[in-house]
Amino acid sequence: MILPVKPGTTRMARNLHLNSPVIDRYHVTGSATMKNLPSAILYALLTSLVLLGMLLFFCGKPSIEVKIPAAEVRRDLQKKFPETRTYAAIAQVTLQNPTLLLARRKDKLTIGLEVVLSPRGLGAVEVEKGRIVFTSGLAFDPSKGTFYLENTNVDSIVLDLSQLDTRVQRGIKEVIRIILGENIEGSVVRRLEPGSLRTPIAKLFIRKVNIREEGIVVTLGF
Repeated sequence: MILPVKPGTTRMARNLHLNSPVIDRYHVTGSATMKNLPSAILYALLTSLVLLGMLLFFCGKPSIEVKIPAAEVRRDLQKKFPETRTYAAIAQVTLQNPTLLLARRKDKLTIGLEVVLSPRGLGAVEVEKGRIVFTSGLAFDPSKGTFYLENTNVDSIVLDLSQLDTRVQRGIKEVIRIILGENIEGSVVRRLEPGSLRTPIAKLFIRKVNIREEGIVVTLGF
């Protein structure tokens, strides 16, 4: 870059003008930019290669799809219910008629149960019927090759307990949770037999769970 020089300027003035701080600053800045340019390009290239490698690593890993039909899950639930527990010689709580509510959530099973509350012993409880809905996640134990239910959570309890003392109401709800915990939590819904897959079962883990109308689709990775 050459700065304009006024006509009639002496040679010494021209030299001072050309060696001015403006020229020096421009020269230094321009040189630094040119030196840093190859480094910036190299950094961007290396970053792109690392991201591409990660993408190929995770997407390129083979996977196995296991399908658990809805009918199979229903049969398993029907084996577990009805189930009855007694609360403090006051009431008898029965959970029965399980219903599999598929496709309500994509990653968890939603199950409905009929609740029957009936008097027991000294209790003055009237027969009452209601319904509960709960959800449960799916886990996989590679050491045993089993898919099982975990993290059972009660979504709703529709049961008229208004005629009962508050303490008794809490106790009955706790009994319901105990029944679910004993019959649902850890319940095996499918077992992979050794030799049924080409990949050693002990190396597998769940990548994705997809709940559909027709059943459960589990994607396993290794």
